[in-house]
Amino acid sequence: MYHRNCSSCHKIIHYKSKVCYQRANARNQKCIKCVWKDKLDSLPIGMCLIKNQCNTTLYIRLCTHCDKITIYHGRLAKNECISGINQDRKCPHCRQLGRKGKRCTAVSLKKWGETKSKNDKIINPETGLTRAEEYSIKKSAHNKLIGLKPPSGKGRKQNEELRKRRREISINYRKKLYVHSGKFSCYNQKAILIIESYGKEHGYIFRHAENHHNGEFQYRGFFADGYDEQQNVWIEYDERYHFVYNVLKHADVIRQIEIMKYLKCKFIRIKYDGTITIHESNVECELL
Repeated sequence: MYHRNCSSCHKIIHYKSKVCYQRANARNQKCIKCVWKDKLDSLPIGMCLIKNQCNTTLYIRLCTHCDKITIYHGRLAKNECISGINQDRKCPHCRQLGRKGKRCTAVSLKKWGETKSKNDKIINPETGLTRAEEYSIKKSAHNKLIGLKPPSGKGRKQNEELRKRRREISINYRKKLYVHSGKFSCYNQKAILIIESYGKEHGYIFRHAENHHNGEFQYRGFFADGYDEQQNVWIEYDERYHFVYNVLKHADVIRQIEIMKYLKCKFIRIKYDGTITIHESNVECELL
């Protein structure tokens, strides 16, 4: 162990290696506290410098309009922070509100929030709608008038063949990504155990993701949790995210109707709490 004194505060500094000791002695280096003190003294007024857990340098300044902290990090953080102080820039919060030349105090922000909530709740006695609802109706009517189409197919009705083609495109894309692994569909290992136990009890031999070299059974772009080809039985295990307020999602219902319509199979659903529903025919499925 090697020792030397700091050139500024004369504090003892310890070194493990001789090379580090000789280099510090030759450069007349200071201790860490003195180095940081010199850095802080060289910064302009209203600016602070800290280090986070990842040992990256952060520059901090206060917004003169709302007294909120603005943090800068990166290669040009110091220059951006200094220019922000010199030009008296507003913080992102003040710029978003668009209050030019006004101080964003807590009282003004509170009033702004109250007026906004009041305007949203005001109801027109003639139509019985709020201002927000009236604006959305007028905007949609204006878009139809000028022929503006909704973005990304939103609001457009899609037939079965179009949905099938889109599913097949996404499946082919996933196949290219996982060409080396072989299995490209996600599955639940807990569901496989439940499906196998149900098949043993009722005399089914289900094909699933782990007992077949091609993975799950696929039909019209849909993957089955389990499928018995001899008896034409399709089984699904539904996790919690398949339900909204304890009701099966509309997309899952449409999926089941389409499978039973073309495959003409028996459809079994096992819920996460253990309840089992069996749909025998296509007529029963159309009534869902």
